[in-house]
Amino acid sequence: MSCFEPVRVGLIGSGWISEQHIAACEASPHTQVVALADYPRDRGGRAGRGEALASKAGIARYFANYHDMLADPEVEMVTVGLPNALHAEVTLAALDAHKHVVVEKPLCLSLSDADRIVQRAKEVQRIVGYAEELCFCPKFVRGKEIVEAGGLGRLLFLEQTEIHGGPYSQWFFDPELAGGGAIMDMGCHAIEYARWMFDKAPVKRVSADISRMVHGHRGLVDDHCLVHLEFEDGRKALLQAGWIQQGGMTSEARIQGTEGVLRMDLLQESGMQMFSNHGVPSLDLGAGWQKPDYAWLWNNGYPQEMSAFAQAARAGTTPLESAEDGRAVLEIMWAAYASAAEGRVIELPYIPPDDVLAPVQLWLRARGDL
Repeated sequence: MSCFEPVRVGLIGSGWISEQHIAACEASPHTQVVALADYPRDRGGRAGRGEALASKAGIARYFANYHDMLADPEVEMVTVGLPNALHAEVTLAALDAHKHVVVEKPLCLSLSDADRIVQRAKEVQRIVGYAEELCFCPKFVRGKEIVEAGGLGRLLFLEQTEIHGGPYSQWFFDPELAGGGAIMDMGCHAIEYARWMFDKAPVKRVSADISRMVHGHRGLVDDHCLVHLEFEDGRKALLQAGWIQQGGMTSEARIQGTEGVLRMDLLQESGMQMFSNHGVPSLDLGAGWQKPDYAWLWNNGYPQEMSAFAQAARAGTTPLESAEDGRAVLEIMWAAYASAAEGRVIELPYIPPDDVLAPVQLWLRARGDL
């Protein structure tokens, strides 16, 4: 079979992220969407949503229960775009069905489940792609090329920010479904960006300051965090993630080396500026000064991500972002919640207490919210 024959993809979940996966697969020459499935609706979700998305996207095969899609031999790879607490169950079921898997961040909630995913993928010889798109964004990829070519000398320190005004769906505020708040939703991006820029060197120490500032009326989870990472080789990263920023999303990085500095703004510096008295509502452009975006899907790395996972599946190689990377990020997020809960630096490896099921519970217990 040719390495360039598109991998046939089935999507599990019918929310916003699955819409992006559909668009990414359509934009990639390496993937073809052939089916869409839902998590059983008697266990949650919006009735009719999956059917509507399949119809809108022209996907002929829709399955109300993802297990039925996993039995379809036409589906070679699945994407998992569901609330975080469902990731492990669905990913393991897909691996048991001998499907390649692309899992949205975070990989899952527990480190033991992460280990099971890593082990099962090896046993059935299927890839698990960890859907961290920042490592595929053209601006950030170009920045890494500059660093690797020696443009900044030896890398010393980086800052990364992922912040906006808050999630679109209420499940993000449910500690059991989400496992945590801003760290689990946004901090995971910043953490893996730092690991990637530092060539995935081991992280030695984690400290964090975590807050609930704005969204307490929607749930108990955190909505802002500052996370400090110290790598084994002494290099450091300071990461900010949150849901407290008005006026749009920021995704940016600042990197310092022995011979230079590099700043990258993924979203706010598009190279375009516009003023309009009335805006362009059909293009999500408001009145006043705006910085119109262009090629949003490509600039955010989604087609490149899906292409990379599909090519790894065809070649039987480890993808750039793998289950092992998702596991490493998850451990750091557990350590960050532990640091904020205990008021101290946490050394890795970190082993969570047996009676804690989700990372945010460490912090909620310390605050007296559980």
